[in-house]
Amino acid sequence: MSSLISSLIMAASLSVSSPTIALQDPVSQADRNDLECIALFALMASDPAEQVSGSVGMVYYLGRLEGRNPGTDQVRRFYTWASTYTDAEIGAMIERAAPRCGREMQTLGNTMITVGREMSQGS
Repeated sequence: MSSLISSLIMAASLSVSSPTIALQDPVSQADRNDLECIALFALMASDPAEQVSGSVGMVYYLGRLEGRNPGTDQVRRFYTWASTYTDAEIGAMIERAAPRCGREMQTLGNTMITVGREMSQGS
């Protein structure tokens, strides 16, 4: 197994675990988008300087998958999905997905800040 995929799997396995697996085939576009973001954040989590941000991003996107696919072991699903790609394919996928994943996390963060401010002002 390649070192990039091994790093992604190790990072993902540190975040979440569930006893069942029920892979969907084919993967929906929404799930594929989230799996790509998990790959990005797993790679970030393997860097000690970005471990917290990467872990938060992974858990967020794993949660989105769980919400759409309850009862499915999303860590195993990610492992199975990622294992079908080469390091070069994963790298290219992460590069393409990074702007989208970053925008989605930025939007979520901005919403949390806005709501927090509104709540602290009693609105």
